[in-house]
Amino acid sequence: MKNKIIDVHSHYLPKAYVDAMKSTGAVAVDGVPMPEEWTVEKHLEMMEKNNVGSCVLSITSPGPKYWSNEEAIRLSRTINDFGAQVIAEHPQQFGVDALLPLPDVDAALKELEYALDVLKLDGVGLSTNYDGAYLGHPKFRPVFEELNRRKAVVFVHPVEPSNFEQIGLGFPAPMLEYPFETTRMITSLLRKNVIKDFPDIRFITTHGGGAVPFLGPERMSILIPMTLAMEAKKKGEHPSLSPKDVLSQIKTLYFDVAAATIPPYFLALKQVASTSQLLTGFDFPFMPAQSIPHAIDAVESYDEFSKGDKEDIFSKNALSLYPRLAPKV
Repeated sequence: MKNKIIDVHSHYLPKAYVDAMKSTGAVAVDGVPMPEEWTVEKHLEMMEKNNVGSCVLSITSPGPKYWSNEEAIRLSRTINDFGAQVIAEHPQQFGVDALLPLPDVDAALKELEYALDVLKLDGVGLSTNYDGAYLGHPKFRPVFEELNRRKAVVFVHPVEPSNFEQIGLGFPAPMLEYPFETTRMITSLLRKNVIKDFPDIRFITTHGGGAVPFLGPERMSILIPMTLAMEAKKKGEHPSLSPKDVLSQIKTLYFDVAAATIPPYFLALKQVASTSQLLTGFDFPFMPAQSIPHAIDAVESYDEFSKGDKEDIFSKNALSLYPRLAPKV
């Protein structure tokens, strides 16, 4: 591989965030033990070993979930300031997606302005749901209006659903619920026309888009319009979405392939997205460093990807979203 990899799905654990987690008694993230101490140096070591030129860092689950509004606002500011410091010290190696103190929309808008205009962070990281409200919920529209105005990159990471204890079957959320959280989130965006109404937002969905590559071409493209048509008929309105609309909106999404690098996933993804929409992600440090060479090899060895496709997936597509990380000549 000639060019270094750009990893858009990478996490960091600032001390302020870890301390805040510990203060709640949390020792795991959605059922997965917290990684051993994270440091910039350990992250750089992983990158050097795996030909990774840049990582875009974000806060993973639970985000602001455990804290009051005031604490979430304070913690978001502290974490974003830390992210800006990481960029200042390693501008080529790291990008950062800002943390917003949602579901407080007013506070999120203020932090969005600070993070992008003052700190100059690279994008925004959101969770699939906040207190059980998925991103299609009308209360979040002011945030999407502003993100659309800015043509922002929005990286959406799954968190456990609000009823996880009842439906998780005793497994950690990443096993089943993370893929379905992403699926629910995308469905909520489609149902409420968020993708259609805010076309300048570049959405990155994680882990291959969950079940969307498998459900989108048939179930979602048929059942979402059918449901909306039934609702419209009751109100005496015209249907707002067609099967073609559903598929065309899904095709605008970006999909990182973290933990989604087996051939059936690639085959399904190619039904709903062009290779120009696929991105590399390793989910470090929650996924162990030793899994990264296997993920790289899975893309390299997939015969249906051309040499150009692989270059796009490993770096070029990411640079279209995060141009600041382009190698300096």
